[in-house]
Amino acid sequence: RRFRVGLNAKRSTSDTAGNADTYTLIFGATGLGRRFNFFYRGSYYTNEINQGSLQSLTSGVIITRQLRMTMMGGLRQDNAIATPDVQARLVWYGLGWDVSLGRHWFMQLSVERTDGELENNDQLYFSTTYRF
Repeated sequence: RRFRVGLNAKRSTSDTAGNADTYTLIFGATGLGRRFNFFYRGSYYTNEINQGSLQSLTSGVIITRQLRMTMMGGLRQDNAIATPDVQARLVWYGLGWDVSLGRHWFMQLSVERTDGELENNDQLYFSTTYRF
């Protein structure tokens, strides 16, 4: 079992783009129940135009030695500072499968849905990789 915890604070300053602050908390665990893991990330950010938050959660389970399934989801919210009633919200969620085919071949399939005021889409991703 392994646990991971992190905290990050960042300040950016610029004459042209202005100032920005970001605060991020991450934590996760692997090897829970020998096959389960999860990872959380939460961020708060602000600059002279916007402030908002981003949260995401990924969890996975090892089904067999060759097959792993991952579930993911998240939420992003932006608020305009000058007009607090102007907000943008984005939600995404999906599933992924990783398959190891012997020592050299690796396949990945994932599906993801994104819903928000400014963006709505579905994505399907497939890859085959030869590792040497």
